[in-house]
Amino acid sequence: GLRKVSERFVDAFDLPETRSMLFVGKPGTGKTFLMACIARALITRGRSVLYVSAPQLFDHMQEHRTLLASFNPDPIRLDNSLAMRDSIMGCSLLLIDDLGTEPGAASRYADLLAVIDGRQSPDRKMIISSNADPVSLRDQYDERLLSRLVCGFAVYRFFGEDVRLGLNRR
Repeated sequence: GLRKVSERFVDAFDLPETRSMLFVGKPGTGKTFLMACIARALITRGRSVLYVSAPQLFDHMQEHRTLLASFNPDPIRLDNSLAMRDSIMGCSLLLIDDLGTEPGAASRYADLLAVIDGRQSPDRKMIISSNADPVSLRDQYDERLLSRLVCGFAVYRFFGEDVRLGLNRR
């Protein structure tokens, strides 16, 4: 199952043929939890890992563009923005959680393409989670992005009921 897939991903992380992963499924089916387990395993092996929610990622990209375009940007904000950008592009594993939940998704797909394209290196992998299925992602973004995700990423579907709702009922 998904546990075996995750263990293989961690063990084969450095191999060029190991593909990034796209986790899709309803909320509460364990996508974020599994991302955290994989992250922890890679951190113990000395890899750099960055977790961001999709809205945080897009906010950062927007702010970075604004700072670069401004005549006299605040030096501290600019330094922080450049450091965050370096982390996004340079970490071993980038985790992007909840893609498709952010507002105005269509205007942001170029940012996501830039991140995916900027990380096209065998030692840099990504795991993206989404509550949206690939078809609705295509409606929100566009064909180019969807083809990058479907071709470049191994897609795993999470099934079942919302674990959190079940726990709250007890």
